[in-house]
Amino acid sequence: MRPTRLRPPPTVHILMNALSSVSGGATTYLKNILPLLIERFDQSNGRYKLTVLAHESQKDELPSLPQDSFIWVGGRRPVGLRRLIWEQREISPICSQRGIDILFTPYQTGPAINSVRHVMMIRNMEPFLHHDYKYSFPNRLRSIAVAQASSASLQRADRVIAVSQFARDYLEEVIKVPRSRTRMIYHGRTDIPPVAHGAQPGVETRVDFERPFVLTCGSLLPYRRCEDVIASFDRIADRLPPGTQLVIAGTGTDKAYAALIHAAIATARHRERIVVAGHVSFDLMVEFYRRCLVCIIATEIEACPNIAIEALNAGCVIVAANKKPLPEILRDAAVFYPPRSLDELAATLLTAVTDDLLRRQLLERARNRAGDFSWEKCANATVDALTKWD
Repeated sequence: MRPTRLRPPPTVHILMNALSSVSGGATTYLKNILPLLIERFDQSNGRYKLTVLAHESQKDELPSLPQDSFIWVGGRRPVGLRRLIWEQREISPICSQRGIDILFTPYQTGPAINSVRHVMMIRNMEPFLHHDYKYSFPNRLRSIAVAQASSASLQRADRVIAVSQFARDYLEEVIKVPRSRTRMIYHGRTDIPPVAHGAQPGVETRVDFERPFVLTCGSLLPYRRCEDVIASFDRIADRLPPGTQLVIAGTGTDKAYAALIHAAIATARHRERIVVAGHVSFDLMVEFYRRCLVCIIATEIEACPNIAIEALNAGCVIVAANKKPLPEILRDAAVFYPPRSLDELAATLLTAVTDDLLRRQLLERARNRAGDFSWEKCANATVDALTKWD
C-alpha cells in the first residue's frame, strides 16, 4: 500500500488596494511597508501570495519590486468619489478572476465585497473631528462625505487596523466597530540619510541655516493651529537667541485657512523673522529637524502623527499640544502645553529653547522613544492582521 501524499495547503491570495494612497503619509507608508510585506509572503513557501493594485501614475512613488506583484490600472487616475465608484465596480471582478481571498485596503473607505475578507485601516481622523475648525465650504462638504463613507466602510470591514490607541478607541466608542475586529499597529520610523555636510537649503527655500530657527511643519489645514504658533512665537521672539526665525514647512489646500495664515504673518510684530518654506523634500526635512532649536507640533487632529515620529527619530527638542494621540506617541520625549493657550505655548517654547538641562533630557528621551517605532514591527503585525483569523 502506497503512503498517502499530503497535498500542500492552497495558496491564500491577498490583494492590497493602493489606489487611495495619494497623500505624502500614505505614500511613505507604502514605500516602507510594501517591500517588507512582499518579502515575508515570498518566504511563506507558497502559503501566501500578495498582489498590489495601483495606478500607473504611482510607479514613481512605489518601490522597485517584481512586476508580477502588481496590477496596474491605466487611464485617468480615479480619486475621491470617482475612486470609490471605480473600486465598487472593478475590484469585485478582479477578486473573482484572481481568486483573491483577502482584500487589504490601507485606508478607511473601500468597496463592499462579500466574497473576500476585507481588512482596512483607520488613518485619517480629520473627517470625523473637523467640525470645530473653520474650513472652506468645499472642504467641509468633502470631510462630511468622507466621514460618512468611512464609517460605513469600517463598520462592514472584517478587520480594521488602527494606527494608534486613540484611533482604536474612537473605532470602538464612536463608530461602533467591536474591539474583537480591530488591531492596533503603529507606523514605523523611516531611516534618515547621513548628515548632508554643508547642506544649505537656500536653493529650495528661503531658510538660512546660519540663523537659529524654531520649526513647525505639516499640511497647512485648520486643525494644525499654525496661527497659534505664529502668535506665540511673536510674543517671545525678542527673548530668543538673536535673529531666531520661525520656519513653517508645508502646504495646504484650504484657501480660507491659507488667507488666515497670511494675515497672521502680515500683522505679526516680527513678521520679518517668519519664513514660509512651502513643500520640503524628505531629505531636506531631515535637516530641518536636525538643525532646529525646537520642533513645535501644535496639531489637534491626528491618527498616528508621522511628523512626531520623524521628529523623535531626528532627535528634536519637541513642544507639543496636549491633545490625543500626541502624548501617546511622544510620551516623556516632549513638553506639552494646553491646546490653544498662547501664553502657555509661548512660555513652554521659551523654556525649551533656553533650558539646557531640559534640552539634554528631551534629546535623550527622543532617541529612546524613537526606538519603539519600527517598520519591521509594523510589517510583522500587519502580516498577522492579514493572516491570523479566529
